[in-house]
Amino acid sequence: MNTAPLEGIRILDLSRLTPGAYATLLAADLGADVVKVEQPVTGDYLRTLVPAGFSYLCRNKRSVTIDLKSGSGKDVFYKLCESADVILESFRPGVCARLGLDYETVSHINPRLIVCSLSGFGQTGPYRNKSGHDLNYLGVAGALSLMGEPSGPPAHSTGIAVADFNASMFTVLSIVAAVLARERTGRGQYVDVSMTDCMASWMGRYLAERVSDESRTREAMMSRPGYDVYQCSDGTYVTLGCVEDVFWQNLISTLPVGHELQNFRSPDSRDANREKIEELLANLIAQESRDHWLDVFKASDVPAAPVNMFEEMLGDPQLRARALFIENPDEPGAPYQRFPVVFSDVSSREPVRAPELGAHTDEVLREAGFEQSVIDELRKEGAV
Repeated sequence: MNTAPLEGIRILDLSRLTPGAYATLLAADLGADVVKVEQPVTGDYLRTLVPAGFSYLCRNKRSVTIDLKSGSGKDVFYKLCESADVILESFRPGVCARLGLDYETVSHINPRLIVCSLSGFGQTGPYRNKSGHDLNYLGVAGALSLMGEPSGPPAHSTGIAVADFNASMFTVLSIVAAVLARERTGRGQYVDVSMTDCMASWMGRYLAERVSDESRTREAMMSRPGYDVYQCSDGTYVTLGCVEDVFWQNLISTLPVGHELQNFRSPDSRDANREKIEELLANLIAQESRDHWLDVFKASDVPAAPVNMFEEMLGDPQLRARALFIENPDEPGAPYQRFPVVFSDVSSREPVRAPELGAHTDEVLREAGFEQSVIDELRKEGAV
């Protein structure tokens, strides 16, 4: 039977909220043993802030409670470090050092440990101690300058926490890279992930375009005729992605004979008449239903797709064919999702519900060598 690719890798997850939680969710789906270390009694405040979000982000993980501010709690955590491969933390810079959980300290316990710090602005620089959230990082990275209406001001035009999930993916990629490096060197290392840096890395291509052609305005970079969302006659929406000229010509070929859009076949005329073309396209698509246009565009190889609302997404035939969603017996209508990549020779883990606070404390501590009587005493002290 195929095994998951990260089987045998243990991650002690000290992170809170979405970025760290999604990173370790991906690692858990790939087989890593993710031990979520939470504060006794209160736990990760995502549990109460967004319970459904916690349920999704923390499946396939185990939960232990440890008071990292107490001497006994620290000793328990140090013991867990002996058999761990990775520690992920998302405190503000300097907090781990004050708690005695920094890389210098734990690497003396286990030289093979990889410690990954995930923070808004990174461990260095003038912003290192600033508070922040997704929108702040998008702003500093320049990403907001490419959101909103092309001729209008920057705007937060997406409901998805783009910087959060961007950083999550860089985090798990960096952890896997550090684990592979350890296979060669035998040593762990410290990994500093800045959410702002990760977001800024996505801007590289757009910076290159702007530098190579200084005449390209923000409006020109954001608005390309035939690349937008359009409303259909039935109130639904369709996306068009006619970036390359071949797809623009395919679109033109679907139009009624004599339609005004046929006057804008050439790239130059297309670029020079953006607003006019968009107006004509919007008016045209508004005359028929979404199903009509999807059939027409499919027949002519025009990049087009439906804009699915939440309830439609689950029934989309493409996503169903990929078997991305799995029924969640605890929350019907809110299915689990598989790891979104298909491997030919390994498998991802089947989803298991998010743990109750501290549900695996005894189990994990016994694995680390603690006697049950010692665990009971630690619990009386409030250390776990």
